[in-house]
Amino acid sequence: MSMKKIQRNNLAAIIGALCLGNIVSMPSLANDQVTTSQSHSSSSKRKPSTKSTVNADNTVVVYGENETQTEFRPDVLTVGPLGELALSDLPYSATVMNSAFLKDRHVKGLFDALKYDSSTQMEARGGVDVGRPQSRGVEGSVVANSHLDGMNVVVTTAQPMELYERLEIIHSLTGALYGPATPAGDFNYEFKRPTLDYLNDVSIGLDSNGAREATVDLGGTPNQYMGYRINVIKEQGDGYVSGSQIDRKAVGAAFDLHPTDKTTIELNASYYRYKKYGYPGGFYYSSSTGLPSALDATKKGYGQSFAGSDLKTTTGSFKLKHDINDNWKAEVGILGQKVDRLLMSVTNKLNSDGTFTQTITTKKTARRFKLISNEARLNGHIDTGSVEHQVTIGTTGYTWNTYSIANSSGSKVTLGNNIDIDDPQTFSQPVFYTDGDIELNSKNITQSAILGDMIKWNEQWSTLLVGSYNHFDTLNVDSANYHDDGFSSTEALIFKPIPETTTYVAYSDTLEAGQVVDDDDYKNDGETLDPYRSRQIELGLKQDLGSLDASLAAFRIKRPLAYASSDSIYRVQGMQRNYGIETALNGNVTRQVKIMANATWLDATLTDSYSDSTEGKRVVGVPEWQANVLTEYDFDVVPGLSINANVHYVGKRAGDADNDVWMSAYTTLDLGAKYITKRFYNKPLTLSLSVDNVTNKRYWAASFPRSLYGDSSAGAMAFLGAPLQAHLTASMKF
Repeated sequence: MSMKKIQRNNLAAIIGALCLGNIVSMPSLANDQVTTSQSHSSSSKRKPSTKSTVNADNTVVVYGENETQTEFRPDVLTVGPLGELALSDLPYSATVMNSAFLKDRHVKGLFDALKYDSSTQMEARGGVDVGRPQSRGVEGSVVANSHLDGMNVVVTTAQPMELYERLEIIHSLTGALYGPATPAGDFNYEFKRPTLDYLNDVSIGLDSNGAREATVDLGGTPNQYMGYRINVIKEQGDGYVSGSQIDRKAVGAAFDLHPTDKTTIELNASYYRYKKYGYPGGFYYSSSTGLPSALDATKKGYGQSFAGSDLKTTTGSFKLKHDINDNWKAEVGILGQKVDRLLMSVTNKLNSDGTFTQTITTKKTARRFKLISNEARLNGHIDTGSVEHQVTIGTTGYTWNTYSIANSSGSKVTLGNNIDIDDPQTFSQPVFYTDGDIELNSKNITQSAILGDMIKWNEQWSTLLVGSYNHFDTLNVDSANYHDDGFSSTEALIFKPIPETTTYVAYSDTLEAGQVVDDDDYKNDGETLDPYRSRQIELGLKQDLGSLDASLAAFRIKRPLAYASSDSIYRVQGMQRNYGIETALNGNVTRQVKIMANATWLDATLTDSYSDSTEGKRVVGVPEWQANVLTEYDFDVVPGLSINANVHYVGKRAGDADNDVWMSAYTTLDLGAKYITKRFYNKPLTLSLSVDNVTNKRYWAASFPRSLYGDSSAGAMAFLGAPLQAHLTASMKF
């Protein structure tokens, strides 16, 4: 039986199961009156995402809670050392997705979540599972732009989204807040925290490929001194290509200890194992070969059943939070992470005659990462006459070690030559090198001291001032070491003509560590370059429309680029210049209709580039237009039933630095339904169905250039998007 036929049969079974569940449970609806998000009409009240209780000794303890009330309209965002701010007070463009939103969309990885934010893309180095997320068309880094509870984490590994309570994306430069980074925004995950009420949530799922999933989410607060949250995930089965496999498992544990009425200790630990084999590999191409229209991702032979990724991520963290008094709070935290990455990557190198050469590669570098990150801050409120100050004094940083396989250059095996692009082949597994002793390759140390002040002059005018002193140390085993420092800053002016309207203008700059020139072909071999400084200016408007939030932002980003030209001197001499406009609308259109919509226009170009042919050309892989519209409708006549639709649009993208190759624009449609009843043994039961890429659209999901500074001869790599897939889950709380 063909893979497509299997998928169709599984899809039919899923839809049939959902319909049967509705028929069996429908008689209970008149009595239960259960709605899909605990009465969506209350979402306009903007309820907070936490609960509190008063103990016998009159102390107040605050606990985490699911954010069903703000699923489409989040209220707050955590902004590094500034702590939690209302989104309406934030002089940045941002997107927040909570766990209820992610669960309803069946989001399992970061790439799945990014489509709901039109300002973001995934630079898919090695595939979308190990890519670098970026906002506003600027390449992100492995560590500097990603955080878990405000502390740096490795992003080039699979992310267990089911373990997180929130995903917070700041589109603006954040170097002054989080330390040196590329101007690619910031991606912060929040670990699920203990709940006040006992939570016992068990889910089972099935997708149209045949993979099965089970998750357990347990939480509670047995007494005033301790709370817990435990999550377990297991998924295994076939992928959408015949012979492909997905196997992932995760466990996460969070404990909150309250030794005194003013002190909270947070302990967190997680382990995630992610194995994925047999999916399509990357397609390497150049200006001379071009890139064909998107291929059939389900066709066997663009990847091999023995090729893929095996990723293991272990993370632990500790935080101590203390309320000094009513005006001052202190927090200190440390996080440790170990990431092991075995990547057996298939590359399909395109030829100009419609054929390709297929190779499988295992690299010696970046096989293991070890990371220790930290943060500490003191936040306080000071009044100077009629002027209010929210003061921040803090530090943040990390030590990031990279490891390679000792005494090996890796392994590369050619599987086939001159393969017809429309008739890919399968091959027997060759002998290639995958393991060996691990040795330290480099150590990167970054630490920043931060001072900030949110000044409220009156009810209309506020100012945000943040500065950070950044120190870099890079210790390389095989090349020269690097030491430098510098300052990053953010200044913003905020004006609220009326309480429902916020306007702002913000300037930000951020440092990146310079490079050690390590190539004897260059005249300045051994020289250490100064840190790079990227700059951004942003103007924005945020409007509270009652049950809806609207926002508009315009920005300009400049990021320096280093390369060696004809004089053989490696130095900063290029620039990526991005202009853009973002708009968003979130909340309730009516009591029954919710919306999360956003769109971005982006002009990302290279100036002073490597060659005249790429001067002023568009950056590879970044669309000029990108948009996403998600809507959800709740049925009054069938309480507990809702349907949703998501339209995702990505405009055409430059495929090479000369802009001779282009990837076509594409639009995908996702549909879903959810039904909640209490008639299953008198317990809340939720049935949820989602069908992604309903039209089975073929498209190139991501690409990245081998050269950021405009060397068209370096080529680029592209990755196919996923086909039509369906997911059914049944979830019970007891």
